[in-house]
Amino acid sequence: MKTIICWITIISTLSFLSCGTGRKLTKADYILGTAFTLAKAGDAYTTMEGLDKGAVEQSPILGDHPSDGMVILTSVLFTGLMWLVLKYIKSPAIGRTVVGANAGLAGIATIKNLEVINDIDD
Repeated sequence: MKTIICWITIISTLSFLSCGTGRKLTKADYILGTAFTLAKAGDAYTTMEGLDKGAVEQSPILGDHPSDGMVILTSVLFTGLMWLVLKYIKSPAIGRTVVGANAGLAGIATIKNLEVINDIDD
C-alpha cells in the first residue's frame, strides 16, 4: 500500500507541471525537480515505514506520530511548492539552488530514516 501511495505522490506532483504559466522549464529543471520528487517520495515512504515499526517523527510540523495520510499530504504539498519555485522564481539559478538544497535534505532524511529502521530491526 505504501508503494502505491508513493507512486500517487510522484504522479500527482509531476502532473502539476501541466498547469500554470510560469517560465518554460529546461531539461535541467525537469531533472532537478524529478530528483527532488523522488527524494521526497523516498522520505515519505521511509517515514511511514519507520512509524509503522515504532519510530517517532522528528518534524515539529507533523508531530510525533502522524498518519500516513498526513505524511503524504505534506509531501505532495511540499513537492508542489518546489515545482512552483522552479516555474515562478524569476531567477532560474535561485530556483534551482532552493530545489537542489531541498532535494539534498530529502535525500539525507531518507538515509536517516533507513538508519532508524535498521536500528529498530536489529
